Amino acid sequence: MRAAFYESDITPPLGCYQTGYGFERIAQDVYNKIYSKALVVEDNGNYAVLIAVDICEYPNDLHDKVTKRIEEYTGISPDCVCVHSTHAHWGAPVTDNPQINCFGDEAYKSVFYRLVADSAILAYKRLDECKALYGTVEVPGIANNRCSVLKDGTLRTFVGDPDIIERPFSEPDHELPVLFVEKDGKKIGALYSFGCHQDTIRANGAWGYSGDYSSVVSDYLKKEYGSDFVSIYMAAPSGDINHVNPYAKTEAERRKSWTEIGRLLYDGIKKASETLSDVGTGVCVVKELMNIPKRKYNNDEFTKLAKTYLEQDNGCGGRITNLVYYQRTDKTEFAKLYVQIIKIGELAIFVYPGEMFTEYSHRTKESSPFKYTMVVENSNAYGGYIAPPEAYEENSFLYEIAPAHDSFVAKDGGEMLYNKMIELSHSIK
Repeated sequence: MRAAFYESDITPPLGCYQTGYGFERIAQDVYNKIYSKALVVEDNGNYAVLIAVDICEYPNDLHDKVTKRIEEYTGISPDCVCVHSTHAHWGAPVTDNPQINCFGDEAYKSVFYRLVADSAILAYKRLDECKALYGTVEVPGIANNRCSVLKDGTLRTFVGDPDIIERPFSEPDHELPVLFVEKDGKKIGALYSFGCHQDTIRANGAWGYSGDYSSVVSDYLKKEYGSDFVSIYMAAPSGDINHVNPYAKTEAERRKSWTEIGRLLYDGIKKASETLSDVGTGVCVVKELMNIPKRKYNNDEFTKLAKTYLEQDNGCGGRITNLVYYQRTDKTEFAKLYVQIIKIGELAIFVYPGEMFTEYSHRTKESSPFKYTMVVENSNAYGGYIAPPEAYEENSFLYEIAPAHDSFVAKDGGEMLYNKMIELSHSIK
């Protein structure tokens, strides 16, 4: 088996709009350089390409432009390529938010797409005989479910009073799976995954660019294994997961800093490196484009939901604004979303679109027919928040399901994606 890594510096110019919070943020500093990082694996003429890009929201044209350029330069089919967003909220300015009249930087984007593709093309040019090793470890104390089931039976996001919480909506996934690649006995790179929003930097002064906690992990690993070592972070399902502990009694206990989180994950990767197993050889990739129904409302349904939001939010808040904007502007019936499985030896990487709720991470691992399983989200297409059906019941006040351009798939959309993924996994087993 042959493999290679490459990382391209995609740090943008200052003065660009950064997505992630629904209001205007203009970058005035660089806290870490941001990257597009790629791993290319080949065996017997079969290829797998994994690209992770430090962006928050996923531009609709990213997948097609990047995979087309890769195919032109390497001949690798777009079906073999995964283009992943690390969901870094301080990432590259490539997504538009017309609702607040803010847009990505067009001049930067014209170079951005080529640099992302080139990270994979340059990895392809460096393919050499390698060995892939897999390890995993639990890292508790970082991830928390920001969605809660309250004692009155309602579901809510960002609950400030721990005394009214019955339980989290679902349990976080604390697993940290790591795929190391060795060349001539030396570790040259690693691919790892973890389920927590890359939204852990608190604004102290100017907004700026950063890859968030994965940048901290990268710095530690370069010190450990050398400056050429490339670490690729791919977000596990974490649409309902962040680093804020809703049960904390004091602010000091409430959250860890992005540098603390990076250090904890680095320590976890080091522990995982002590229990590595050879995954073997063989590369297989399947990818399928699905038409997932969107949530649509007739006039009566829209009026009823708008009145509900006005009553619940006392006439303020973003939900009613989002609903009106979504109803007026999004006229398409289906979201075109990819599901993908990348099998490297005995490791299968399940690749979902959108910000999947963590329940899908647990269920996918439980249903996987493979020896080793890694689950990632936010890849190949923009899917918004994708929650399980119970999140859409009448007792739900979850922020993540408010109809808008970042929550648009139908109630059963997540189940459709999950069921297709499991079907594909058994078809290639």
